[in-house]
Amino acid sequence: MNRAEYLSSPDVRSFIEWVAPRLCTDGAFTHRYRKQLSEWSCTSIFDAYRRYDWHGDFESNQHTLEALSTRLRTALDVGDSTAFIAAGSDVLRWGGVIARNGTTLAALGEGAVSVFRGAVDQLAPRYADTGQIENVRLMNAGFTKLYALLLDDFPIYDGRVGAAIGYLVRLYLQEARHHSPKRAAIPVGSG
Repeated sequence: MNRAEYLSSPDVRSFIEWVAPRLCTDGAFTHRYRKQLSEWSCTSIFDAYRRYDWHGDFESNQHTLEALSTRLRTALDVGDSTAFIAAGSDVLRWGGVIARNGTTLAALGEGAVSVFRGAVDQLAPRYADTGQIENVRLMNAGFTKLYALLLDDFPIYDGRVGAAIGYLVRLYLQEARHHSPKRAAIPVGSG
């Protein structure tokens, strides 16, 4: 299934209409949880963005990730696997997923650029086809961070993001009194 097919699904359109007011309207979406010794909460999805905290706020992370994206894209464009692995390792370190993923990335050696060029071609949002996703050799929470910096409009998709989206879908289904529609199913990533 490609992007256009997915977005034209009645279930997906209905979910988008449901979630839209919850994006910026204070009080339209409230959520809270205990974070270490304190409680975290938000009153809209935009409010959750304002409270973003991973190595600093959203803007400082965006600056860091833009610099890493430039390094990754340049190395891919010129075919420099050594520079690509170095930049990719920095991304994985930023994301806290360097241990296993760094070893996998380094093991690609001179083939790193080829592997990631193929994945980028397959994952580009405008052309992606979920029927071919198994052709992407490296896909987990760590490597989605690299793909997100190599592709425009590609999110970092890990277990936390999958769980958050799944939570929104569950709330939508409960409020709309739907049973689980096939096309609203959201896979939850892992590590």
